[in-house]
Amino acid sequence: MYKLIGVREDELFGRTVTVEFSKEYRGEEYSYVVGTFNAFSPGSFRMRILGKRFCTKISLPEGVWYYLFYTSNGFEIDEENRDRCTYRNPAYNFSSTVNICRVSWENGTLEDVVYHAPTPLYVLSTDRRTCIIRLRIKKCVKDLPRLEVRGMGKKRMKLIASDDLFNYYEVLLPFKRIIEYSFIVGDKKYGPFTADVDAIMSLVRAPDWAYSLNFYQVMVDRFCPRSNKPDPLGHFGGNIRDLIEKLNYLRELGINALYLTPIFESKTYHSYDVEDYYSVASKYGGNTALRELIDVAKRDNIRVFLDGVFHHTSFFHKFFQDVIENGNMSKYYAWYRIIDEKRLKIFAKKVFKVCYEEREFYKMSDGEKLPYESFFSAWIMPRLNHDNPEVRTFVRNVIVFWIKNFKISGWRFDVAHGVHPKFWQDVLEDLMEKYYLFGEIMDDARLWIHRCFNGFMNYSLYKSLIEYFVYRKISSEQLLRNLMLLRAYYGPYELLAYNFLDNHDTSRFLGLLKGDVDKYLCALAFLYTYPGIPSILYGDEIGLMKVKALDEEQREPMIWDKKAWDIRIFSSIQELIRLRNSRVALQRGIFVPVNFRDDILDYMRIYKEEKVRVIINYSGKTVLRSFMGKIIVLRRAKVLEEGLLELSPYSYAVMCI
Repeated sequence: MYKLIGVREDELFGRTVTVEFSKEYRGEEYSYVVGTFNAFSPGSFRMRILGKRFCTKISLPEGVWYYLFYTSNGFEIDEENRDRCTYRNPAYNFSSTVNICRVSWENGTLEDVVYHAPTPLYVLSTDRRTCIIRLRIKKCVKDLPRLEVRGMGKKRMKLIASDDLFNYYEVLLPFKRIIEYSFIVGDKKYGPFTADVDAIMSLVRAPDWAYSLNFYQVMVDRFCPRSNKPDPLGHFGGNIRDLIEKLNYLRELGINALYLTPIFESKTYHSYDVEDYYSVASKYGGNTALRELIDVAKRDNIRVFLDGVFHHTSFFHKFFQDVIENGNMSKYYAWYRIIDEKRLKIFAKKVFKVCYEEREFYKMSDGEKLPYESFFSAWIMPRLNHDNPEVRTFVRNVIVFWIKNFKISGWRFDVAHGVHPKFWQDVLEDLMEKYYLFGEIMDDARLWIHRCFNGFMNYSLYKSLIEYFVYRKISSEQLLRNLMLLRAYYGPYELLAYNFLDNHDTSRFLGLLKGDVDKYLCALAFLYTYPGIPSILYGDEIGLMKVKALDEEQREPMIWDKKAWDIRIFSSIQELIRLRNSRVALQRGIFVPVNFRDDILDYMRIYKEEKVRVIINYSGKTVLRSFMGKIIVLRRAKVLEEGLLELSPYSYAVMCI
């Protein structure tokens, strides 16, 4: 069950509601509450046994959330909550009957139905030329609000987004550092408020260069394969020195940020089972090769980002091996979530027999019940105990070591939603002004922005993009409604989101589109012109298109035979990257929809005096559109006469106004 037990002030959301989740204790070895607030991932919100119940508390923004319990027996419905539905999220292939948690605080005041606070979600400016002010109203209220600004009069507010409980309104004003204002809803006045816009925006901590990043994600083993067939552990033999030789290729493509999936010592080809956090794997070339890569990349103005796996370690990490050897007498016993010490020793003998004597690493099953907590029952990935302050110190030291000694520009954090937000806040908060730090958040990212990370993998956007561009489950009108809701939820952090069509965990977008290049390039045009930091996965630019099925087929080796490349894709991505690099409006500008109807996506990005208009025709028919300004990118479109544009099916045009 859940109950709302209190409200607290929050410098981003204005206020959050403390929600207590609990379930009956029935002898389970552990229990977590999981939901859309952490992508249904166990690890972050562990429940404690109080009397005869498991309990935990989470401070949530107001709205509707979906949840389950995850125990040593697997996912469980909350039997005490009959409010249920089916929740599906194709972004990470989750589908289940779930419980509904409705979070809305009532204190007997006007704030029960109308809410605003001078925080970055409600008062923001990205260019010190214009200022956006927002208001949230419960959907039961039918009156349209007006904003009364001292010295500016009354402004009618526009409905921009809705969710299950609330409508979100906003108005655009000329910039003033200090704004005094009130809201008028029906015959009631809400306010007054005073906002120091500069002070509010200073709460958004990120290096200025982060907004201009263009990412290229590399899985080192697969980027420069040295073999046509993988070895028994899946290695194709790529290494960092081979990657260095390809930096000219990346520079030609136009990217300025390189994100490397894990490169530390490990058994597997993907290296998400880290055995030594202070050593680049010898198979990749060691620490010396990484230092050389960073030095050469710096000369090409390419920043390097590493992948931090701190949710779990490898089974073969020396800390976990010490636990196996010494049991609860080990210095590291409390670093992990051990369930059964005796059974751990028995299991370890089985691992040794299968992996070392029989040399059949992948014969070890991920399905059996383990004597320790792990990443979704993967035996090779025992979960760390993030409640242990020694673990926090260790993670902090690793992060700072690579920043200071190798001058990397930031980190991506694996399974970030599987670790409590307070842990990340303690470890990272003082680093966010100088480094770009983005977490893997596979669902609603609101709990993880602002204090934990200044960036996040934007799976909420990805969900809408595959539903629209691939599965055609939503219309262009619904796509816009989804986009505007993300705008209301994330505020200025939307500009710092790590946006993608592909990553190493998803099927290739081109493959999902059955190889339809025209549709794929329309989606890419959107990616590079929408707010946020765009990224492509190695090989996207040449037409790799494997779809994830039984294994990680989407992690296919890069092809370096240019005869096998799709040059249309390469040249188009190159053009889109250069476009974004050259236009500040595409890096920092606000998103202004012009017309989302009948599969025409027509919008502008505006930053100070610069305006960029984008028109994407994702329909199967030719359309005409009037335009102003200078055409800077055309694909499958042409100018018929001055001010008139013809767009063929699945085409796009970009112009500077």
